[in-house]
Amino acid sequence: MNGDMGRRIAMLSLFIVAFMVITSSVGSSQSKTDPIEVDDYQTLLEMKDEGTGRFGSLDTGSFVVFEDKVSQVVEYTEVSNSGGVEIQLQKTRIYLSSSEDATGYPEPLQFHGTDYDESLRSGAEVRITIQIKEIPEGNRTIQVLDTTNGLVELIKQGKDDGVKTEDDIEVFGMNIPTTFLPKAYRTDLVRFLLVFAIWAIGTVIMWFLVMAAMKITKKTKIDVDHKILSIIAGPFFVILLFYGLIISLSQFDLDKRFIEILDMLYRSVTIVIIAYIAIKVFKQVILVYLKVLSAKTETQADDVLVPVMGKLITVVIWAIAIIMFLRVFGIDVTVFIAGMGIIGLVIAFAAQDTLSNFFAGIMILLDRPFKEDDWIEMEGSTYQVKKIGLRSTRLLHSISNQLVTIPNNRISDHIFSNLSEPNYLGRKTVTVGVGYQHEPKKIGELLIDVVRSHPDTFEDEEHKPLYRFNTFGDSSLDFAVTFWVKDFNDQWRVASELRERIYDKFESEGIEIPYPQHVLHISGKGEPDEVPITAKPKVGEMQNLSP
Repeated sequence: MNGDMGRRIAMLSLFIVAFMVITSSVGSSQSKTDPIEVDDYQTLLEMKDEGTGRFGSLDTGSFVVFEDKVSQVVEYTEVSNSGGVEIQLQKTRIYLSSSEDATGYPEPLQFHGTDYDESLRSGAEVRITIQIKEIPEGNRTIQVLDTTNGLVELIKQGKDDGVKTEDDIEVFGMNIPTTFLPKAYRTDLVRFLLVFAIWAIGTVIMWFLVMAAMKITKKTKIDVDHKILSIIAGPFFVILLFYGLIISLSQFDLDKRFIEILDMLYRSVTIVIIAYIAIKVFKQVILVYLKVLSAKTETQADDVLVPVMGKLITVVIWAIAIIMFLRVFGIDVTVFIAGMGIIGLVIAFAAQDTLSNFFAGIMILLDRPFKEDDWIEMEGSTYQVKKIGLRSTRLLHSISNQLVTIPNNRISDHIFSNLSEPNYLGRKTVTVGVGYQHEPKKIGELLIDVVRSHPDTFEDEEHKPLYRFNTFGDSSLDFAVTFWVKDFNDQWRVASELRERIYDKFESEGIEIPYPQHVLHISGKGEPDEVPITAKPKVGEMQNLSP
């Protein structure tokens, strides 16, 4: 009994172990046959390591499925010889959009047969399943994509533009069949000549249209449109012909690397031409228009900043063009940009004074504490502003008549007076002394009369001449008369002429203008003892002297 029970338990255990082994093997087999999903065709291509020749961790024999959009479908005939017998195989190339966007020249998937012409159109969305296969290459084996057991499932219909055959050509986005040519002339050379001829004819038509447009714009009131067309026309047709030549050359069965080189050459030349057009349009149209506008404004900031902006934007355009040019050839520009940033910091530290003067000049132009031809007073001297630059300001010294160049940061750090603002009126004061025997009020009235008699003095409600009885001097009563002149540049001349008029007026009125004098009163009887001129007084005698 116990032996039967043991045998039953052993049989049950073996059954359980066998069931687990079978289940795991089935699960493992199923996991290997389940397709691996990737985003699109380009993602699958990027998984392949050119060094090892393998698609990452994908196993040989596994299936890969992805969704993509059809760019183009091409039918062709592949001819091969087997034992002296010519075999023709009908095949189809399917170009997918993800690959085209990434490289510009897509790597197609090749399928046997031509059963796709009714289902696939340009723009169709498809789900494709292909298998990973191994083939020998030299001393190693590499993985490739095998479409023999592949599957193409249509998700969404595309445009009904038909399938392109091997002999068709595409120009200006149109598919042109060459079936009208005899079969002997359906060669790569004929297709090249035909495509180039179509491009040349299209370019000539465009040329006549542009020339007609230029004649029309020449008659308009503004010449901006004519200038822009004149600048763009020549370079535009160079780009058009160059692109037409590359499209024409693609009709030959050229090496993919050669086509990529032509594409890089075209893109680099196009970048240079576009940069040239942008700079010409900016300098000959936009900058000229800005200069005309700045000439109409009262400020001088735009007159100085517009040329600087022109140079700065020119440098920026060329810098962007150089970066794009290097990227065409696959050169990483981030290192250059970082290096330029470090160089910029070094230059900024080395040129602190220059940058300080530059920004001080911009602030002077924007804040406008003075403008050219203004008169300013700084550090006790009077100057006329001749030229405001971004680094320095040129001043004309009023006395020496010398042109003085002062850095802008020095001007911005000093206090100065603008004698030309708020107007050109100048204020001046003349002082004079009269004898003690004269009446002060009368003297003040005479001074005001003399000031008003001069033709270059100015007077209104806010600018009236006035006099002040300043002080009792040692020898005279001291007066000051303050007045305004019409032009502050004449204040020194007018002051001199008024002194002459005051002297003449006082002379005619019998008013004494005393010179400095001291009256000595000596107390006591008798004459003072004579002291020799050469004798030196004693210390006590010096203390008793008084003025």
